[in-house]
Amino acid sequence: MEKVKAILFDKDGTLMDFHSIWIKVAEELVAECISLYYLPSTMRQTLLEEIGVEGAFVNPRSAIAAGTSLDVAKGLCNYIESAREEEMHQWVSEKLFSLMYEHRSHMKMTADLPKVLQALKDKGFILGVVTADDFAPTELFLRQYKLENFFDYIIASDTFPAQKPDKKIIEVFCEKFNLESCEVAVVGDTPTDLHLAKNGDCYAIGVLSGTGDRPTLEPLAD
Repeated sequence: MEKVKAILFDKDGTLMDFHSIWIKVAEELVAECISLYYLPSTMRQTLLEEIGVEGAFVNPRSAIAAGTSLDVAKGLCNYIESAREEEMHQWVSEKLFSLMYEHRSHMKMTADLPKVLQALKDKGFILGVVTADDFAPTELFLRQYKLENFFDYIIASDTFPAQKPDKKIIEVFCEKFNLESCEVAVVGDTPTDLHLAKNGDCYAIGVLSGTGDRPTLEPLAD
């Protein structure tokens, strides 16, 4: 086994408590979408399920749990004939950030992250964030808890040309920090995170702090 020198963390469900804010944000996003496009209120549950929310349960493979704002927009467009994907994507991206900002007091960490991250930095690890979320809400969370200085690199869906689980993410990260892929571990709560690790020949570490459960993650984890 090669010595791990760098760790890439997923954000939602790994660093940030997913359920502390995302279900609320998803419900309000759908409500505003229904209002904007004059849809019947009976569409609410259909749209929520389309993006991955079923009551208090969130599908770990869904757009809201593991996808990008574009994935969420595409899901909504499946039910709104008049919506153009590009315009919907812009609206979803802006609305998600505004809702995250509005409800930022609900954002919680999954653990005592300053303590955990400081311990890792003290041991010399290179740390990064790789998220399907956009950069603005990612930065909002990191700054709220004063975590931004722990991370050497942040990969967000709107600031990087590839999305999880594309191995290009690992290749660029390794090139930037002069690493071999076997020296990198990816930590995440969804199958997409662990598939990123497998595609990039990294170590895959699954955590149960988010939407993924043990039966889903264990077969993919090292």
